[in-house]
Amino acid sequence: SHNKDGLRGANPVGDVRHRARSPDDFGTMTMIHPYKIFFGALAITIGVAYWADGFMATVDRQGGSSGSERRDKPREDPPAAPSAEVFDEIYIPRSPDGHYWVMGDIKGVKVSFVVDTGASHLALTYEDAEQIGLYPAHLEYSISVSTANGPTRMAHVTLPSVSLGDVEVTDVSATVAQQGQLPVSLLGMSFLNQLNSFEFQGEELVLRR
Repeated sequence: SHNKDGLRGANPVGDVRHRARSPDDFGTMTMIHPYKIFFGALAITIGVAYWADGFMATVDRQGGSSGSERRDKPREDPPAAPSAEVFDEIYIPRSPDGHYWVMGDIKGVKVSFVVDTGASHLALTYEDAEQIGLYPAHLEYSISVSTANGPTRMAHVTLPSVSLGDVEVTDVSATVAQQGQLPVSLLGMSFLNQLNSFEFQGEELVLRR
């Protein structure tokens, strides 16, 4: 049956999908359920997002990047500066006699040296060699050398270690003088050449290892 408003089976919640239209209506209108609107909008949103993602991936492959991407890219830390080298140093003052005297250690025995850059080897007196246990009486004195007292002969030895304070040099080529031929042991170039450097600074000789 029809009521006076022309509604057939009117829905009490106001669903207008079944309302009869008059000839004066502009065409036939079909109302879309709200759920369909929601899901349609969701599908459009997903499609746009998918397209945008594909577009950005294409730009990335072609080497393009936006300003925001450049800002977001983590900066690489600059390379660390090389650390300065640290040396053990010995400062040897010049004595009133003009020489540079230094106390060394060989096999736990204290030996007094004069630094001599003109001597090719570390040279031990007969007495110092005896104190450190080299038994100089049994050495072979086969090396001819010239000294201020004239020509003499010396024996060759290798010292496992020679220390001046914190500065240590190992496997030092050395010579031993015959008895009475050398008044003081000499710290020569076979030791000095194994240092990182040595230099005269004013009244001091600086040894670095």
